[in-house]
Amino acid sequence: MLLDIGWMTAVAGTYMALLWLPFTPEKIITFAIALGLQRWLFPNDKKTEEQLSDMKSDNKTKPKEDKTMPGEDKKSA
Repeated sequence: MLLDIGWMTAVAGTYMALLWLPFTPEKIITFAIALGLQRWLFPNDKKTEEQLSDMKSDNKTKPKEDKTMPGEDKKSA
């Protein structure tokens, strides 16, 4: 609004309205936008791409944590 750029004000207003919705997964949306901007602005940044792929492969190979409470029977969970 300060720079009086109409399309930018409309996009920002729409994004803010979307984030205010109670069912919106805002972290997922923000992460997707950040990844898209990173790939668009820095297409040749191999270091970041390698870090993201390492994080993705680490997440796939990491065993799932046991979510049962201490003292709880695992069969009843």
